[in-house]
Amino acid sequence: MAGTLAHLFKKAPPIDLIETLLKDLQLQKGAYFQRSDLNKDVFEAYLPVIEPFYIPCKAKLFLHDFTEGKSITVLRHLLRVTGFDLKSHERVILGKKQTQYQIISQSDLSGNICVAFI
Repeated sequence: MAGTLAHLFKKAPPIDLIETLLKDLQLQKGAYFQRSDLNKDVFEAYLPVIEPFYIPCKAKLFLHDFTEGKSITVLRHLLRVTGFDLKSHERVILGKKQTQYQIISQSDLSGNICVAFI
């Protein structure tokens, strides 16, 4: 495991577990979604499966008292294991600031600029 992932996990979660979670959350690579689009009940069902991979102090920090904000953080941790990451885009839509997320390859984060028009 590279970089900060070694400080989060005892061992890397299996990629098939992460892909199943993404499928159950109905998230696709490249598609935009908002934090409110994540089904908290589905995510919470996976927490007991994910927890053994985290270092105990990090599991307590990120997986206990689970919130929508923590769901984005945990999703970002898991995606980095697979070579993907979450890119956030802040937009103002009808006068309300919203953050949209997109699952992209880490190689796409190497300085390339991605612009999307809605």
